[in-house]
Amino acid sequence: MNLAHQPDPSRSQMIRRGLPRWCAVAMALGLYVACYMLSIWSGTHVFAFFGLLGVIAALVVTITHAGELQRRDYWISAALGAVVLIAAIPGHPSAAADGVVCAVLTALPLLAGIALWRRNRLGARSRLADGGPVTALMRSLLLGIAVAVPWVAYTVARSVYLGHTRIQLVPSLGAALVMLRPGIMEEALFRFFWPNLLLALARPGSGATGGRMWTRFVFVLFAILHGFAHPGPALLVDPWSAIPRVMAWSLFYGLPLVWLALRRDVEAAMACHWLLNFGPMALGVV
Repeated sequence: MNLAHQPDPSRSQMIRRGLPRWCAVAMALGLYVACYMLSIWSGTHVFAFFGLLGVIAALVVTITHAGELQRRDYWISAALGAVVLIAAIPGHPSAAADGVVCAVLTALPLLAGIALWRRNRLGARSRLADGGPVTALMRSLLLGIAVAVPWVAYTVARSVYLGHTRIQLVPSLGAALVMLRPGIMEEALFRFFWPNLLLALARPGSGATGGRMWTRFVFVLFAILHGFAHPGPALLVDPWSAIPRVMAWSLFYGLPLVWLALRRDVEAAMACHWLLNFGPMALGVV
């Protein structure tokens, strides 16, 4: 029997299974740190660099996984991108250009995330892309809003207790609209596309307990990175005390979003994120 042309079993097995997990995590962290260094050097928000990287990666995934996409997926991504574009308009004078960028940052990662979910069935799903009755989507949105209520109550109560503000109703349709932008865009990136991509690169093994733990770890990792996408000056002045605080803040507000994305769908996480931002603002807490 001639074994000369047979591939090394371990090598072919690694190719089928994807990258080693430590290698995939190192790649994600390395890219994020590089974006952070670029943001400090240029004075630009770190989200801009990580978002640009996401758009490039999403474009590559969309092209290579085009066979997984259906016509309605393009319409869904375009529609949510349009919502983000409209939501940017009440924000500030340069809203038009900013809104176009945010719309692209939403539509392409959503499209790529749908393709990754269809191919691998790993990570978060999109209820809109999966189809089904409208009532299922409404249940997802209502679940996301219900999960956000205790966190909004804590945020408002803490602000009042510390004497930062007094509760006063500030109903604003414009504010509700503006808060759709981070709710949709950031969930599309940090709770849908990036985790699904990392899981596709380092596949956890279907149904295994270790695979479920790996999936949760990946989503928690991106919840922490999401918190660091909003850096403050304290991170540069006193990083040793600021980093643990940012991590704790990221986990406190990020874990309910992770739970919703994994147990339900990304639309539930979007609804929760929206109320986490809009709820305190509507009660006079900025």
